[in-house]
Amino acid sequence: MQDAGGAELGLSLYQLSTFYYSNNMLQDAGGALSRATATLRGHYPEGHDLLVLCKHRLGMIAAAGRDARSAAQLLGDTKSHYAAADAGHPLAAEAAFGLRLAELGAPDGRLPEGERAAATAAAIADMKSNLEVMAKALGPDHMLVTGGARHLAQRAALAAGRR
Repeated sequence: MQDAGGAELGLSLYQLSTFYYSNNMLQDAGGALSRATATLRGHYPEGHDLLVLCKHRLGMIAAAGRDARSAAQLLGDTKSHYAAADAGHPLAAEAAFGLRLAELGAPDGRLPEGERAAATAAAIADMKSNLEVMAKALGPDHMLVTGGARHLAQRAALAAGRR
């Protein structure tokens, strides 16, 4: 049985938030992640791997929810953190994916149409490459890979509609 405020509960809530994120249930993901982070902060110091993981997931939720500024701040930090640990780390690839997802959600309207289309194509290509890294490390059926593919397809379709 889990302690009502135990670290195991925090980890379970983090896992639930990841499931929600992967299935595009962003409001539920944010709520579960908020509870997870608060619970885990009661057990671990700031900078602990689980709290970095929560920060990372919050960045991914922001990216999927089109909050490009928050996503850039959060995911820039976690991308550096995970890349420093291992150049092929799947969460570094997911952070890179999320940064591009946020870019697609908030395109630079000041760019001429041709440049915007080229930037969109480059972002989609990068995201596919990041998904390949994740699939290689986690397996092609992992929820982060399938969820990422779902987010990419949605964002690509929206980008195509703006042309």
